[in-house]
Amino acid sequence: MARVTTAEVQAWLDTVKLTIASVETELSAHLETEILARIQSAYDTTGWTTDANTPKLVRTIISKTYASFLIDRYYSEDQEEGNDYAARLMANAEMLITGIIDGSIVIPGEGDPDTSRAPSYFPTDASSALEPTFDNPEYGGPYFSMSKSF
Repeated sequence: MARVTTAEVQAWLDTVKLTIASVETELSAHLETEILARIQSAYDTTGWTTDANTPKLVRTIISKTYASFLIDRYYSEDQEEGNDYAARLMANAEMLITGIIDGSIVIPGEGDPDTSRAPSYFPTDASSALEPTFDNPEYGGPYFSMSKSF
């Protein structure tokens, strides 16, 4: 069962140019899998199985992505580089996913993102700004740079 409804997808489509009767199960399933796989680095997505228990923001992302793919499919012959509106929808959905993953966007009703699930790298820019300590001697500026010759 799709996590988005026909009405949610249709909200992003121009009813004069493109009206859908239903959400295509296969396309929806593939897009949902991709989107939820990315979001699961910040949230537990295992309980989001239907449109009733999937958060509204996630359904919005899925419906924008789905609509973007539909628009590009139906109008692919009209523009060599894809449809501008479809590209804007996809960019907005991508911005939301990126914000959820990095923690700058919180999914309402789902609590704060689990940042322990996200990959972390050391040293980060913030760690390089710290002074070395006895416990963390690796703090501080870089030990070498590409511009120096030896």
